[in-house]
Amino acid sequence: MASCAAARTAGAARAVKPILSRDVDEAKRRVRELYRAWYREAPNTVATYQLDITARQARDKVREVFNKNKHVRDPRVIDMLVIK
Repeated sequence: MASCAAARTAGAARAVKPILSRDVDEAKRRVRELYRAWYREAPNTVATYQLDITARQARDKVREVFNKNKHVRDPRVIDMLVIK
């Protein structure tokens, strides 16, 4: 019985495995890379799909979506948002 309780507490104390990034700085680097890629791709997307918006409006929308989650500090959550 005591060994079961010890096993449960040992499991609860273990470190959580990161999704992609080891720390917040690495997660932020991934976000910047994704943002730059989407920002550069916005004019091509507008032209390819003949959207009724300007490239500037598309870039503003990309900025808006990224700014919506700028308060997130947990690297695991940041990685999930990048993957999503």
